[in-house]
Amino acid sequence: MRGGRRRALALMLWPALTVPFSARGAFFSVVDVDRNGTVRETTAEIQEPSRAQAARVEVWPSSEIEASRPTAFYLAGEADALFGPFALDDRVPVKIGGLLFRVSGVGEGSLSLQDERSGQVYGPFAATNATPVALPSTNLTLMRTSSFIRGTLTHKALAVKNVTVALVPMTAPNQKSLSRLASAFLRLTQQYHVDTAAVRYRLPTVRTVTGKVYEPVFEPSDRDIENSRKKADMGAKGAFKAFLDSARVSTAACGSGQRFAFKNLPPADYVVCALADVRSDPDSRAVPPGVVIWWATLAVRQYQATDLKFDQQSARDWQDLFKPAR
Repeated sequence: MRGGRRRALALMLWPALTVPFSARGAFFSVVDVDRNGTVRETTAEIQEPSRAQAARVEVWPSSEIEASRPTAFYLAGEADALFGPFALDDRVPVKIGGLLFRVSGVGEGSLSLQDERSGQVYGPFAATNATPVALPSTNLTLMRTSSFIRGTLTHKALAVKNVTVALVPMTAPNQKSLSRLASAFLRLTQQYHVDTAAVRYRLPTVRTVTGKVYEPVFEPSDRDIENSRKKADMGAKGAFKAFLDSARVSTAACGSGQRFAFKNLPPADYVVCALADVRSDPDSRAVPPGVVIWWATLAVRQYQATDLKFDQQSARDWQDLFKPAR
């Protein structure tokens, strides 16, 4: 049985009936009504998570990381001469004045330079800032680019002009803010299932002409489901904004097809995330409008460059981001 709001239907079914649709996360609920009008509701699918349980979350594995590599290096000479940037990889050509070298012997935090003509190898040199590099007839100083994260954001159904992309260092205070966001998302998801759950009423001895017990099932209408989803999406956007406001983050505004970047990053664990409204997919009527989230977790080492790709494939429903820990 479909259509209308379930509370109104319940009142029509039994004039004195009032059913509290509270903290119920089951996808199917059963309401027993005895001859005295006593209501007993039972559920078994999903129980409301406690605050402690909700704080322990499992985030989906990150699929947004497109590439990770060492940052480039420069060689600084006299009179503000600067050569580079050069990729920290074997066989990369390094031209300094009239001399040509090749990067060689790239190892853990070091590199060598091989003269292209003579084959003479110079080094190894530490691949860190301010390292002296002695070459024939010249003394240089190696300079490294600091760690950075950059990426693109592309979604053909994006419903907003600019999206706020946030870089969140996983410090202890930020982890507490993350736990609050997870709890909020889980509660909103639970309430959405409550609001859209079908309800079966078992009434005292109601039989059809065939003699079967009649247990009416009430389902929310399509409009009820749509309104419940809009309400949950609004709550998710509010919770995400509160997360960004409470955590110490860096942000960048990015439109569809544009790039974002976070530079000069110290080694640490980070989350890069964004949340945005999207329209219905013009190529698929099965994809309704809603709110999607991008979420990348990564560990940034010293002198590391990371490329991210936030697109339609890596976007996910915010309700799927966090799962209660088992």
